[in-house]
Amino acid sequence: MRNILGRWPLAPILAGFNLFLPYAAGNITQLELYEIGIVAATVLGFAALLTLLLYFVVGSWQRAGICATAVIYVLFILPPAIAKPGEAGFVGWFMMLSAIALAIVLIVQSRRSQNDYRLPNIIINSLLIGLLAVPTISVVQAAYYLRGARPAPDALFPDLPAAPGVTPGPDIWHLVLDRYAGAETLRKVYAYDNGPFLAALQARGFAVADDAAANYQRTAHSLASTLNLDFLDVFAGQKAMMRDDLLPLYRSIRNNRAARFLRAQDYRLIHFGPWWEPTRHSDLAETHVNYLDNPDFLRLTLERSILSHIAAATGLIPGDGRADQCRRLHFQFDELERLARTDGAARRKQVFAHLLLPHPPFVVDATGRCKTLAEARAHSRADNYAAQVAYANQRVLALLDAITAAGRPAVVIVQADEGPWPEDFAGDETTLGLDTSNVDWSKATTEQLREKMLILLAVKGVAVGDLPLAADATPVNVYRQVFARYFGSDLPPLPDRSFLFKDRDHPYRFIDVTDRLR
Repeated sequence: MRNILGRWPLAPILAGFNLFLPYAAGNITQLELYEIGIVAATVLGFAALLTLLLYFVVGSWQRAGICATAVIYVLFILPPAIAKPGEAGFVGWFMMLSAIALAIVLIVQSRRSQNDYRLPNIIINSLLIGLLAVPTISVVQAAYYLRGARPAPDALFPDLPAAPGVTPGPDIWHLVLDRYAGAETLRKVYAYDNGPFLAALQARGFAVADDAAANYQRTAHSLASTLNLDFLDVFAGQKAMMRDDLLPLYRSIRNNRAARFLRAQDYRLIHFGPWWEPTRHSDLAETHVNYLDNPDFLRLTLERSILSHIAAATGLIPGDGRADQCRRLHFQFDELERLARTDGAARRKQVFAHLLLPHPPFVVDATGRCKTLAEARAHSRADNYAAQVAYANQRVLALLDAITAAGRPAVVIVQADEGPWPEDFAGDETTLGLDTSNVDWSKATTEQLREKMLILLAVKGVAVGDLPLAADATPVNVYRQVFARYFGSDLPPLPDRSFLFKDRDHPYRFIDVTDRLR
């Protein structure tokens, strides 16, 4: 064993695994094994290639292993310890560049040295193995325990009955504007009058639910409910699942009842996904349209590296989460409009687009111009949020006009999945993916609940009046209404109810808050 630890260049690979395995162990109930595998393969490949290159530079596998480990720490582990991308400043950059210089000195010295670095290799390899022991055991234990405990999506939400023989249904455009607040919240909390936009929707034939509420307070729960046409009580009854296991919920979004029904009607399923893994891809879609289509765990790993700092400082390469998100929003709307203008296929289609707007981080102004971090911080939270609402409104109306101009019969659903987080509950809304916190929602005030739960919900049928909405409608009934109206399905409406789950550790402990919202 001492010979292996002293002579084999294990340290770069072990250091690479230390980049992601502790995070994977702490989030095993949210990560698919393929996500962990892709990151592991990427890190393993980088560490092996780096070690091979340094072997030719320093002339020894032992010395190459030590040097490669130093480079990995400098490039991947040191930067997030110093600052977030875009926030390093002079001191942060001085520290990172100094570390790079020291790594270069180590490589030069190793090239000149005749020492085989046996003792340093034994010490470093032993330390890194020790650091990996606990997260490795945690991942293996969880994977073993959960392998047969997770119900399949079609077991949780069985397929809908086949549609009666009716004429081909319309195209269906489903636009999810993440965290788009209800009109009351926009007026009271963000000092923004959304009346002109809602009037513009109504002028285009939309039914608008003035007091619409989400069925659940977070995206995964809300979309799983909407797309499976049902409430989520079935999850609370799964005895074999770990109580905080979110993967069955995520899978029920990617393989959902509405999409299975439409695919059975020979619909084309076209999916526009964001960076967030549960909606980045669909298991059922024929076509995916994504910007920088990397698994979310790989994105997170790469954005912790010095490359993200370089991207934020120069704007020349991808890797800065804020800039990438701004470009992603432009890309998604541009591609949606292009599809509306150019699609001439005879087969009907469902277009599902999950748009992280006005969802933080605050990256665009009201015209769509990308904001720097400094510009976002120079404005209030309310102003930043309202600007992203204004940009969303502009792009949505342009898209709706393109859909109408195409002349194809179409149903259009424009909805939010949830409202914005109350300011007292929000996380870091300047950084991609860090905008939430672990909140005990059972302690939220009525005002906080209304801010979180009141949402935008508007639906347009093929003809005006086809799909009426009650003032206090909720998204769980939207596809029930569409399938009953255009496919003859026998799907009675469910009660319009709203639920909270208690906190991140109890995602299936639901509290009915409907009466508090009315």
